[in-house]
Amino acid sequence: GWQTKAKTDVLNKDLWQELLPLLGQVEIDWHKVPGHVGIAGNERADTIASDFAEKGKFDLYQGPLAKYGFDISDTSYDESKAKDRSDARARQAQKAYSYISKVDGVIQIHQTWPECEARVKGTKGARFKKSLDAENEKEILKEFGG
Repeated sequence: GWQTKAKTDVLNKDLWQELLPLLGQVEIDWHKVPGHVGIAGNERADTIASDFAEKGKFDLYQGPLAKYGFDISDTSYDESKAKDRSDARARQAQKAYSYISKVDGVIQIHQTWPECEARVKGTKGARFKKSLDAENEKEILKEFGG
């Protein structure tokens, strides 16, 4: 049973298998929280993971929770940030009508992402956006100054 609902392998299976025997030794309340919406504990975990990945080490706090510099018990979050993130993901999942790029003031319309990506990748100040339909394409062209 190390598969997700989508029948793909569980990521970090080795770490979960190491963690499972430890769960009986402590009391844990699990809460699923949305990412990148301002939850202090989630943001802190992200910072620790990113720094550890980049530098290979991170000095973790050891001491009483009351003296920790972050209120990780507060799981409230900004509903508008969560909605914006959800909307962005939904938009990202939609099929593209076209991709619009602007490089050095020149706007181009591309039919595929690789074509657009090749134009903007590594180009300082380049802008690009996916359009979802003809009307949206016109809006983006106007936004880009075209």
